[in-house]
Order: sequence, then C-alpha cells, then structure tokens
Amino acid sequence: MILYNTTFIIEATASPDFLTEWATALYIRAALASPGIKGHTFALIATPGNDEARSYALQFMADDEAAVAVWEESAARFRSELEKHYGHGRVVWFSTYMDVLSHS
Repeated sequence: MILYNTTFIIEATASPDFLTEWATALYIRAALASPGIKGHTFALIATPGNDEARSYALQFMADDEAAVAVWEESAARFRSELEKHYGHGRVVWFSTYMDVLSHS
C-alpha cells in the first residue's frame, strides 16, 4: 500500500475557496475513479505564524506505485487548471510517495 501525498501551497492573499472546491468537486473525484486509488484525506496544514501562505495536504491511498503513476498522468491536467486560475507562482505543489508500514 502506498500513501501518496501532494502538498498544495497558495499565497495567503489568494482565495482558498477555488482550491477547496476544485479539490473536492474535481480532483478527488477523478483520483478516486482512477484504478488502484482507494481513499483520500484532505487537510489544511496548521502553520501558526505563517501569514504568507496557506498549505493543504491531499493524500491518496493506492495499491502500488503503478496505480499512482496512472493517476499522475491525469493529475497534471487538473493541476494545470489550478495554476491557470491562481496564476504562475501563486500556487505550488509537491508530491511524496510513502510506503505504509502500519495503518488502522
């Protein structure tokens, strides 16, 4: 089992509403329809004292790295739409693969 985390960071002056609606209405639904993606967690990352940006973690449980690779092909198109909305450099993201050692 793979935990696939993508952290999205938007400028504090940018409205978070588009990102949260985009994630819940489009991105998460598309990911869960992708073969091998089993579930998700979407969270606002607490960053006390950081007035410059808001960070969100979006995690998907996947059968294996191959399932994530399939999803990544579609994810690029969705992320491009996100960047078009906010503008280049006002939203960034990075992804991490994690092997799940224990889960309950």
